[in-house]
Amino acid sequence: MKNNSILKIISVKTSLKHIGNGLYRGKCPFCGAIQLYVFEKENCYHCFNCGKNGDQARFMNENKIHYKDAVGKKNHVIHTKPRDLKTFYELNYEAAKFFFERLFSKKENVCLDYLINKRGLTTETICNFRMGYADGNFTSLKEHMLGLGYTIEQLLQSSLVTVSKNDEIIDFFNNRAIFPFIDINGNIIGFGGRKLDGDNNFKYLNTKNTPCYTKNNFLFSLNYAVKNISKGETPILCEGNLDVISMHQAGFRTAVASCGTALTTKQALLLKRYSDEIIICYDNDDAGIAATEKAIDILESVGFTVYVISIRDAKDPDEFIKKFGAKQFYQLIRNDLKNSIFYRIEQLSQKYDLTDLDAQSYFIKDVTELSLRKNYDPEKAIKETFNFI
Repeated sequence: MKNNSILKIISVKTSLKHIGNGLYRGKCPFCGAIQLYVFEKENCYHCFNCGKNGDQARFMNENKIHYKDAVGKKNHVIHTKPRDLKTFYELNYEAAKFFFERLFSKKENVCLDYLINKRGLTTETICNFRMGYADGNFTSLKEHMLGLGYTIEQLLQSSLVTVSKNDEIIDFFNNRAIFPFIDINGNIIGFGGRKLDGDNNFKYLNTKNTPCYTKNNFLFSLNYAVKNISKGETPILCEGNLDVISMHQAGFRTAVASCGTALTTKQALLLKRYSDEIIICYDNDDAGIAATEKAIDILESVGFTVYVISIRDAKDPDEFIKKFGAKQFYQLIRNDLKNSIFYRIEQLSQKYDLTDLDAQSYFIKDVTELSLRKNYDPEKAIKETFNFI
């Protein structure tokens, strides 16, 4: 090893094993997982568990290593590379352009067929959302981006490539429909990928946290929805990217989603900049109901007035619109929208046989406790509850 090589510096904190051409692996000193990869030629490291990455100077700084401990007594100067967000925006733009061109390639029609014939999206919608296709070749994007002059370090930091089980550097997205993540300023900051076939394991795959993308502080399609929300229309919070895209296509242009993660306080505060009211429209299953309960708490904690749509006869908004049309979904919003407290009361009512007097008394007790907890008049809540049950 050279005196100031990244291998010698990282070896101060962890043992490294040579596993390939200039590729080393070891236990991550940040999280303890054996998923720290060191790329000697690129002078960088990346942990695929906790996401820590950078060059030798960043490693020394974050681990409080003095250069004498790492490289000896000679005064070696190690320069860190600044993280220029503009470079990452440009890199993601080029990746999105590559995915988009692959989608409309005459040789590659499996993804376009999936989006149009299975998901019911129009070409106009696909283009508006800048959707694309990551093929199944595992290295197509990597080779394309290297050909444009980007480095493996930049591709790793952008979560566009990863290390396979066979310790090979491959594309992060393979055989998936691609949804670019676009921030409020129009920058492409990451991607989401939807499997085209097979089982539901890892059905959705999203960019890991990068210098320009943090999943807890981003809402899919807010860049499109903010125009209508700013005009006074109420944002509609969904679970999935395809739900959002389907709703926008149907004319509900305030739909947003939290990109495969439970709603966070940061995401709620991001929406709060533009509206004081919000509608939750999650999937009609146990997971969707549980997620709705959690989202209500978070949204109310930042000051939202929360309403809920309960999807019936369909698993999610996308399926409902396909089965019954946009007009029926509009009627659902108009006639079946519930304030969060009455949504929760409705959920409570399903626990009891309300034809039984004893069950009714337990139900009233639960409603009273819920009302007091939410600073709502219990007597009014009980009266209004029995009006709609």
